[in-house]
Amino acid sequence: MSTAQDPTAEELAWLRQTVEDLRDELEKEREARRAIERKLAAHSKQLQNDVEFEWDTGMIEDLSVRSTTGAEFPLGTAVMKRATKDRVQELEARIRKLEEGEVDVVVRSEMDHDALPIERAIALRQQGNSDLSANKERATLVFPEFGPRSRSWSGTMRLDSDGVRRILAEMTDRSSKSWNRNTVVRVMRWVAKLTSDKEPSDRDPYDGRNLIHMREGDKRLELVADRGEWIDWTREAAGGDH
Repeated sequence: MSTAQDPTAEELAWLRQTVEDLRDELEKEREARRAIERKLAAHSKQLQNDVEFEWDTGMIEDLSVRSTTGAEFPLGTAVMKRATKDRVQELEARIRKLEEGEVDVVVRSEMDHDALPIERAIALRQQGNSDLSANKERATLVFPEFGPRSRSWSGTMRLDSDGVRRILAEMTDRSSKSWNRNTVVRVMRWVAKLTSDKEPSDRDPYDGRNLIHMREGDKRLELVADRGEWIDWTREAAGGDH
C-alpha cells in the first residue's frame, strides 16, 4: 500500500496562502450579499405604497413581492440565482477542507502498476524530471485540483475551460489573461488522455471510459468525470475506504 508523502514547506506555504485568499474572497462575497440586503431594504421603503413584501423568514431567497394589481414576483429566488449563496458555501467548504488538512488527491508511485499515466507524470514532475512536455506538465498541475474545483451536476463532476485557466494562473506565475484558449485546450486534452488506461496511441480525450474525459459544454469545453467513479478512484489511490 502506497502512502502519501508529508507536504513540503513550499506546499504548506501554498496551502496557507490559499486559505488566506479564500477567506478574502469569502469576505468579498459576504459583503456583496450584505450590499444586496441593504439595497433591498432601501427599495422596500421606497416602494411600500405600491407593493407588498412577504419576508417572514428574513432570508433573501424567501423574499416575495406582490404589486397592488395582484401580480407576484419571487424576487429573493431571482436574486439568489445570481448572487452568492452557493459560492459562499463552496468557499466555506474549501476553507474547512484546507484547514483540516484533507487531501483531495493522493498520487501513487510511478512504480505502482495500478497508477494512471497522470499519476506517473505527476511523480516525474515532483522528482524534477524534465522529459515532460510543457502541456503535460501543466496537466499534472490541473489534475489534483479537479476534485475540489469541479462542480457536481446530475451524477457528474465538471470543470470548464475557465476553471482550468484559473488553476493554471494560480499554480504558475502567469495571469489568467495570459493563457490563450489553444493552450488551455491542449492542457485539458492531456488531463483527459492521461487518465486513460489504454496504450498511448489509443487514448482519446473524449472517451467516456477515461476517469476524466472532455466534452462540449453549453458554453465552453469541460472536463467531466462520473462522480461515483471519481470517489472510488480516490479511495483506491489512497489505499482504502477512508
